[in-house]
Amino acid sequence: MRIALAWILVAACGGSSKPPEPAKPEPAKPEPRRPQPNLDAAPTVKVLGDAKLLREPPPPPPPKPEPPPAPPIYDRLRDDDGAVPGLTGFSTKRVRDPRRCGGSAILVKRGKKIAPSDAKIAAMFALEFPIGLDFSEPKKAGSLLKFNTWVETMTRTAADATTHYQGQFVSTDPSVKVAAAARLAQLSFRAASLLARAEVPTDIRGHEYADEATAAYCGALADKAEPLLALGTQALEACQKHAPTAPAGWWADLCKKP
Repeated sequence: MRIALAWILVAACGGSSKPPEPAKPEPAKPEPRRPQPNLDAAPTVKVLGDAKLLREPPPPPPPKPEPPPAPPIYDRLRDDDGAVPGLTGFSTKRVRDPRRCGGSAILVKRGKKIAPSDAKIAAMFALEFPIGLDFSEPKKAGSLLKFNTWVETMTRTAADATTHYQGQFVSTDPSVKVAAAARLAQLSFRAASLLARAEVPTDIRGHEYADEATAAYCGALADKAEPLLALGTQALEACQKHAPTAPAGWWADLCKKP
């Protein structure tokens, strides 16, 4: 509005009909050039650290060391020589046997009298991995039947015992609870030992590449035994947890913390 009013006043006074040319804007002054920081200067070093690190990135951190491999399963199976805790007259003994995975067989001495409350776990210690298997013709069919029958028997026996002792573990009686945890540990450890220390079939031991074939066979069984060993360890930890609340019993040595 102010600009329009000014032009009306100029025209009324007889001024030039052409408006004056607007003044040309002054050229913009260039901005002063900012000084580049000197990376080696002391103030920069103090603020940002070593100037070399700004030009050369630090090397990546060294990779974390790999955890040491677990000892062979044969060194972790809890089938050492000695009496079976809580089973009168039962004991185990390692005997060197090159026909077995791991190089040892576990001989079980069984008691003559078994208490009804111990029947489930005693049935597991009565099982033995089948021997004399031969999967070459013409013995293959008979060996397969023998092996499959044993697997079914072991599965049924282990499941029956597991159900029985898991039912006891929910008891509010500390003694019953701890004893059940100990039995579950024994059950899993025994099953793991049976699989991991199986006798290598005759045809595998006589194979052209016997060492490689034996390693593959025993490795497959060891893989099946690992979860059982882990279950036994979990049951043992439960026994260790609840043992302080229970009176002393046969489980004391089995469940004591290392």
